[in-house]
Amino acid sequence: MRFIKRLISPLIPKSLKSYYRFIKKDPSFKCDVPLMKKISMWRKGFYANRYFYYNLEENDSKLYVSDYYNILTRRKNGPYTTLIDNKLYLPIYLKKFLEHLPQYYYLLTSDKVIKLFDDRRMFDKRDSDSLDVLLDLIERQKCVGKSINKSCGEGFIIFEYKSRKFFVNNESLTREELKSRLNLLSDYIITEYIQQHDYSANLNKSTTNTLRLLTCWDLDKNIPFIGKVIHRIGRSKMYGADNAALGGLVTQIGIENGKLGRIAFIHDGHVEYIRTHPDTGRRVCGIEIPHFEKIASTILKMCCELNFVPYIGWDIVVTKHSFKILELNSNTDMYLFQLFEPLLSDIRLLKFYKQFLTKRREKFFMR
Repeated sequence: MRFIKRLISPLIPKSLKSYYRFIKKDPSFKCDVPLMKKISMWRKGFYANRYFYYNLEENDSKLYVSDYYNILTRRKNGPYTTLIDNKLYLPIYLKKFLEHLPQYYYLLTSDKVIKLFDDRRMFDKRDSDSLDVLLDLIERQKCVGKSINKSCGEGFIIFEYKSRKFFVNNESLTREELKSRLNLLSDYIITEYIQQHDYSANLNKSTTNTLRLLTCWDLDKNIPFIGKVIHRIGRSKMYGADNAALGGLVTQIGIENGKLGRIAFIHDGHVEYIRTHPDTGRRVCGIEIPHFEKIASTILKMCCELNFVPYIGWDIVVTKHSFKILELNSNTDMYLFQLFEPLLSDIRLLKFYKQFLTKRREKFFMR
């Protein structure tokens, strides 16, 4: 198979290279969608498993934003794309809203530990004693480590000290082992660990269960609006991140009432819609999100502060008294939102996505 791929690759015209990579990297390449349906899905710009995810036997594929169109338009924010995706910048461009951000403590480079947004003290990572400043912090409080430019929960770390032991993502390490682990991290930020609201912890205790909120700008009224909101929920065998790509659950949140809807439970390549958590049996559908009205109104104010960035995916933790933003995303997977209803059924979203249409892209955007 590798030999065939090597043989075919040089024969692909340059104009089709990205499309060829899109098909080759389809995460559902080997799913049980019939071959002719797979080919049909790829021609329309969808990964094969979307046939089941969106129930396209009955639903109209023209109402859905395709995966390849989303890839082709990934720079919806133009030159500000990298600004949004770099997690280090969050407290800089939202400095008017610091009460809704975690505290940022340190930046780890290849050879330095830099104290952030303070006196810029620097420590040499090669000096083992210098890492004591980080270990002392972890001994005092639970912390989070994350790469400044990776996504989908990749490289997410929870540091904590309990029962007189250090833990990294619930794995026990000695003091020297932790120093060795920290020494390997580069372009990592160490931030405050956010304690989630009780309702969220009750959904699944081993993960921080977050909201993903999608905002765009209304092209007719020139104001920001909330397009969709989903809630990600972890599973009992997961730890730390709630990422759906790693097997988590997803529910839609009603923008008008802030209530959780049905759970989309993806397993064996198909989607089942349920009302209770499959591990605990706890009812999810109908739960009202605390502070939701405050979250929605504050996020729209933040959009106006970032009015040069028209498209943002917000990762949010609901806390006891308010909410915190973990990170922003300049692009986001479409399928999580579209498990419940197609994005292009909303005329405002249709107009927003349509503005990126070009001759090359039109076959992958069918409205």
